[in-house]
Amino acid sequence: MDVLDLMETKLSSFTKTDRAVYERLRKYPEEFAHESYDKLTSTLYVSPSALTRFAKKLGFAGYAELQYQLALDLEQRAQHGRQETVAEIFGSFLVEAERTVDRDALHDLAKHIVTAHKVHCLGFNSSSFAARFLWHGLRSKAAIDAENNDFDFADVVYRDDEVMVVFSVASGEWYRPMLQRMRKRDESHQPYIALITMNSKHSLRRFCDNVIVLPTAGKVSAYHTAALESMLFTLFNDMLIAELDSLKSQD
Repeated sequence: MDVLDLMETKLSSFTKTDRAVYERLRKYPEEFAHESYDKLTSTLYVSPSALTRFAKKLGFAGYAELQYQLALDLEQRAQHGRQETVAEIFGSFLVEAERTVDRDALHDLAKHIVTAHKVHCLGFNSSSFAARFLWHGLRSKAAIDAENNDFDFADVVYRDDEVMVVFSVASGEWYRPMLQRMRKRDESHQPYIALITMNSKHSLRRFCDNVIVLPTAGKVSAYHTAALESMLFTLFNDMLIAELDSLKSQD
């Protein structure tokens, strides 16, 4: 990610002075990349201290380092054409992700949810948001009885007509003891378990009836992995709700 795109990711944290530097840099990138420090501060009405603070906020040691990187970035853009913006990168990634989701696995999960006595949505840490969004979507949009459970409810006894949707990016170690105990119970207490993950070799998949693997966000942007993972889970939830609507309309 180059300096111009990096600025966009920090925009929400900018002070009024930072934003003034940001707006001038967006408008006059060549000047910022090549003019002397003194000329910049006099012609663009930017104080030396403001430039230094702005550079450090972007992760550089000082303005000289930012200026050097900016010059390289502008040269690369000139050689290879305009680079994609962060929004374009996110958008194209989500479009590709939607295309690659296993539709058969999605349909199978939707079929079980439609006929389920209750749906349990699980997520821990960053995945908890995905579980909460699905719980809300199932109740408010699909009129399905659902619960948003914490990860430490291992002693709950489930029914075989219930569904458990587990969101886990990579390892899911929090769920292992619970799922191990659950799979040792009588079949009448074995819910249908679906794992939604970005890890095709997830250690929990052996406990699950359905595993839906989403693309790995880190391959696209190391700077925005967590944001992309949240977007992927949100995309999946929307696709699932749409599949549920489709099934219900066929009844």
